[in-house]
Amino acid sequence: MIANHLRILAALSLIAVQVSAAENYVYPFSRDEIQIPLGKLLAFKIEGTALQIRREAWDEPIPTETQHPMEAADLERVKAAKSPPAVFLAARLVRLTNSFSKAFRLHNEKDRQAAEFGSDDIIARVELTGGAADISVTETKFDGRLIRVREDTEMGLQLKFRSKDGYSVLTQLKDGAATLTSHFKNDPAPTILAAPSFNELLKSRPDFVQMRFLRPLADCGVTFAPHKYLPPVMAVATGGYSPAASETAMQAADLIKKVASDDQDEREKATQELIKLYPRAIYSVIKAHREAKDLDLQTRLERVIVAHPGILKAREYVDKEKLHENREYLKDILANVPFFKAAARARLAQLYGKDHGDDPKDWP
Repeated sequence: MIANHLRILAALSLIAVQVSAAENYVYPFSRDEIQIPLGKLLAFKIEGTALQIRREAWDEPIPTETQHPMEAADLERVKAAKSPPAVFLAARLVRLTNSFSKAFRLHNEKDRQAAEFGSDDIIARVELTGGAADISVTETKFDGRLIRVREDTEMGLQLKFRSKDGYSVLTQLKDGAATLTSHFKNDPAPTILAAPSFNELLKSRPDFVQMRFLRPLADCGVTFAPHKYLPPVMAVATGGYSPAASETAMQAADLIKKVASDDQDEREKATQELIKLYPRAIYSVIKAHREAKDLDLQTRLERVIVAHPGILKAREYVDKEKLHENREYLKDILANVPFFKAAARARLAQLYGKDHGDDPKDWP
């Protein structure tokens, strides 16, 4: 029942985006037609414990119905140069914003392919040398967002997001050691997280990595293949199928009550706080939304749910892999992911029929 309810909410969130796009100018990276090629050009996966470019995405087909009516002739020039698929994707996403009014450069050699395409809205650059890749996409005005990835088997990987409000940079060395540096407006100083691997970085501060790094990239169309340690997946597996930990459930119930308050300021404050709590109180919020009789309460709870699109998308993967029933996986989260520790314990107690406490060693 909850799964069907979430599918409806996912559709509503898509409609909301489309309505917004119709009423207001949408920044280039936020346009649906741009996000399709951008999400293939800048596609990532976790392989082992490391983040990698998902290069196989470059060869995956793009629906022909998304093709711009003026696109074919321009892209024939790219095809004629026998450019690799990554270059074709870069050309396509720029062409979908406008004409090639700023740049159109191709450079193909045996061991090096380089290209630059520019429109009034976007500049995309691709350089492939041997096994190395350097890809960047930049909005030339408006929010001025930039995404750049450099991957080299000898040096490692660096993935950067920048906007007018700040930046986040992931640096992953050849040995897998990962460092995330983030500094946004109103931060007193940069925040630096370091871990032996990208997986361990995700486990140490999933909330921070999600909101400061993964979410801004995903909002631009960057895609990440589902993985058990991505924060939305851990959120759904621990808290999407049964009640939250008692303290969290009480906090959620109090906020939901305040969301229904007659006081507008109290309602808005509670809504914002519930958005922050939602990754650890998914079940409680979904249940309250489903049972809400008041339209305003239902609408506000819907705002909470669609504010986390990654969680909506993660459920299908969790269902397929049955991660919410995988006791060893949940015990791993209990032991190694402080942010979801209480949620993992509550889920395990539901599965075992008994709460064995905070120490994973005490669980059967």
